[in-house]
Amino acid sequence: MANSSDAFWGRLSGRIGNLVVYQMYGKTVVRSRPAKRSKQATGLLKASQDGFKEVVAVLSRCKHLLRLGFAAEAVNRSAWQAALSANLKNYREVENKTLDNWLQLSKGTRDMADDWQVSQNQDEQLVITWKQLPRFNSWLNDKLVVFILPEAPSKQSLIEITSARRSQEQAVLDIDLSKMGNTAEIFTAFIAADYNGNLKPEGISNSMWAGKLNL
Repeated sequence: MANSSDAFWGRLSGRIGNLVVYQMYGKTVVRSRPAKRSKQATGLLKASQDGFKEVVAVLSRCKHLLRLGFAAEAVNRSAWQAALSANLKNYREVENKTLDNWLQLSKGTRDMADDWQVSQNQDEQLVITWKQLPRFNSWLNDKLVVFILPEAPSKQSLIEITSARRSQEQAVLDIDLSKMGNTAEIFTAFIAADYNGNLKPEGISNSMWAGKLNL
């Protein structure tokens, strides 16, 4: 694939023979169309293709989550592209392919906490607890971000920037969990109190799997 800030033939888009020309982030990008395969892939290639499909399928349900989680990584590319790159790498490096082992919904250099637990109280509210240990790149007024990913593909994923602070070590979310189906994966992250998502990797943490909730 080749690109330039101002192609010699002008700002074109579309097909030219076996080439596809389009505009991305102010640049003219030229790439060749993939060749047709006469037979199905097998072995490692098949595994790689299946892994790619799995990652894309999961991330497609989380696009609105990724706009915040990977905003700081969207430099000359979209948050979606940054998230896809990070998650493909995670997926290929782990042996156990369950979501808690590879799915990443935010990326940054801010510190996380430990000992995450999720549960429901008697009022059917989502309760999240953690243990805050002394850290270098964190502040006690950091906000907790919660990502909720229902197991059922037909259910909508959810992001909640809570009022809970890092120092409180607990958050109670008044969310209608009945819309989540039977099971949901809970991921968390911390953001700076003044975080706006613009090129600030130090303003957000990597996401962490907090637990699975049986509703």
